[in-house]
Amino acid sequence: MERNVRVDCEFPKSDKIPGPFCEFKQDGRLMGTTNPNNPVHLIPPIETRRRTNVTLVPPNICRLTWMPMSDERAYTYTCRVYQGSTSKESSMAFSQTLWRNFGPLIFVEDLDDPQDFWENTLWTDETKIELFGSSVFHYVWRKSNTAFQKKNIIPTVKYGGGSVMVWGCFAASGPGRLAVINGSMNSAVYQKILKENARPSVCDLKLKRTWVLQQDNDPKHTSKSTSEWLKKNKMKTLEWPSQSPDLNPIEMLWHDLKKVVHARKPSNVAELQQFCKDEWAKIPPQRCNRLTASYRKRLIAVVAAKGGPTSY
Repeated sequence: MERNVRVDCEFPKSDKIPGPFCEFKQDGRLMGTTNPNNPVHLIPPIETRRRTNVTLVPPNICRLTWMPMSDERAYTYTCRVYQGSTSKESSMAFSQTLWRNFGPLIFVEDLDDPQDFWENTLWTDETKIELFGSSVFHYVWRKSNTAFQKKNIIPTVKYGGGSVMVWGCFAASGPGRLAVINGSMNSAVYQKILKENARPSVCDLKLKRTWVLQQDNDPKHTSKSTSEWLKKNKMKTLEWPSQSPDLNPIEMLWHDLKKVVHARKPSNVAELQQFCKDEWAKIPPQRCNRLTASYRKRLIAVVAAKGGPTSY
């Protein structure tokens, strides 16, 4: 029985098969689909879905180009498109609204501060660390030097359950104390944390009497009772814009801490708390010193980015 391939496959009468990305001749091999030097058919699925898992690429390619493809070939071709790179950790996006209003005004004066000022600053912050860290880091397909393009960053989200909240501090001379926050934190709890950890850390790190406390504009940090407590205890604070995580070098230490803690695979919250304390104490002073030494460059980069994400 004679078969009509064109009719069976429902191909058009044209001598070319219209594809989503290019047209191929009906006779012979599909042009360009198996040439690793021209894997253009892989670009659209990755470009539109930057967080696509490599195992999901072959089905999309088969559906769109009528070409069977193994996972290994799809991975090889995708890496070729993205200049031999594998998927990379995506950066976090932050709000720029408040920066446009008053952010530049705050840091114009800070650019002229001497390095001694930053070395005599106690950097503080809180962060949440999840018990299962696999959901903390996200990876995207991207080319080199495109980490901070909008299409390659993801917005910050709040996670819940199976986690601990910690407060930490550091200075140029090394890491300070780390405190686990049990339950919800209000102004009274925050003041207690500062009383038990801030000044002792200043003594441990041998900061000068003119030391400055850095804190963000969380409502618990800027409440009337906290402001009065800071004034009563003679703690001078650094003026800080809202929602500018890129400006706080402690964000880099949080990243380091989460990475090493998750590598130890804590099985419960108690282990997670202990691992956080152990690994925080192991942070080398050289790492802290490098972060404060490059802080002026960080300010310049953030001002140039108008409060947006930077390579820091």
